[in-house]
Amino acid sequence: MKRNYFLSILAMALFVCIGFSSCSKEPTPELKVSPTSIKLESVGGKSVTFDIFCNTSWKIEVDEDWVEVSPSYGTEDGTIEVTAEDNPDDSKRTATISIKAGELEKKVKVTQEAGQSLSVSPQNPQLAADKGATGNFTITANTSWSITGVPSWLSLSATQGSNTTTITMTTTEMNFSDTPLTATLTVTAGEKTATVTVTQEAKFDPTIKVWAENELIMSNGYYTDLKFKNVLGYHEGYYYKYAFEVKTEEDIYNEIIQGDVYGSDVYDYTIMSGLTPSTDFVYCCVPYSGDSKSRKYGKMLIQNFKTKSNSTYCDAAVSGSFNSSYWTYTITKQQRCHHYYMLYTFDGSAEALYSSAQIELALVIRNRIEDKTNYPNYDYYLNDGTSRIERTAGDYAFFLWTWGVDDAGNFSGNICGTYANTSSSVRPFNVLESPANSELKPMKKLTRQQMNEKNKDLRIVVK
Repeated sequence: MKRNYFLSILAMALFVCIGFSSCSKEPTPELKVSPTSIKLESVGGKSVTFDIFCNTSWKIEVDEDWVEVSPSYGTEDGTIEVTAEDNPDDSKRTATISIKAGELEKKVKVTQEAGQSLSVSPQNPQLAADKGATGNFTITANTSWSITGVPSWLSLSATQGSNTTTITMTTTEMNFSDTPLTATLTVTAGEKTATVTVTQEAKFDPTIKVWAENELIMSNGYYTDLKFKNVLGYHEGYYYKYAFEVKTEEDIYNEIIQGDVYGSDVYDYTIMSGLTPSTDFVYCCVPYSGDSKSRKYGKMLIQNFKTKSNSTYCDAAVSGSFNSSYWTYTITKQQRCHHYYMLYTFDGSAEALYSSAQIELALVIRNRIEDKTNYPNYDYYLNDGTSRIERTAGDYAFFLWTWGVDDAGNFSGNICGTYANTSSSVRPFNVLESPANSELKPMKKLTRQQMNEKNKDLRIVVK
């Protein structure tokens, strides 16, 4: 009896123990993922997700360090966020995400799009100075692109496109200067940029230079000294300003280089007479160096000037007469003439000066004003009135001229004078009788040495 009771208790305990063990056992793991492959953009920072379906704990491992997952472990179902760094390569790249739950393992394939690639070659293309000059550069890219920063002097075959493309550049105008033109073009492809620095060569050699100094402007004439650097010779021309402005600099340049040629070592000035008063003009000079086969040109000098009025408000008018013993002259200052300069000459020199242009006469006076070494006592005159000069043997002609200055120190635009010859009546010198030069041709030049010698031979007498 006791034995049966003991067996019954033992059987019951065994049943309870077996039942308890059966209830505490973990369930069979289950694991699924969706989707099993994902794609990421080439630019990092943008995430995608996949889902884990599991009835137990799990953890994640990644075989590439450019991929990040969050969270990397958990229990039961969950949503995983996947991000990546920028893809620096111009090809796609892949990684594998492994999800493990006990003995189970699932994989998710990660594909990141190719990184944006962009390069340009050459980066510093050079174009000739001429209008219509062409050149190329190539854009190498794996996506669409656009170009900005195109200047007005340049035209491109395309400013937007995709993938690898060769761009043709064409200059729309000549670079009419001695300084190269440059422009930086920006090529943009997605998040990437590249630059192309385009240079158009200068038409003129910057080492060849000409400039003007010591201008002298009258009502009907113009003079200036020319200064040179690395210049063998030059061409020159004059224009009415209104005619100059309707032409391009290239037109002017081509016209001038067809004209007269002067050597810079001897013809270091320009002079023009017969101009109309109170008129705007332009003087142009194109310097060059080298022979006809290897000639290089410097930048064209463009000198604007306006002739003075022919008003006599500060002139010192001259009239005269003569007899067998004297040359007699009368000087009358105009209302605003503060003082004047005077020169007179005899015999053949008088005839030569009477036929000279006013600008040449003014140049003689100005040179004597400035030349304190050779003409230390040359001074101006304040008083007018009548004076006479004794005639000497052999003097058959007489010419006197004055140049008036106003109270502000400005010279008149006119030289006033009187001429007398023993075989003819006295004649006044009047600027208004000078013929207009409609063709605007520079005066025939003497060399600087010839000009200096001519002035020395004038037998000019200073009072």
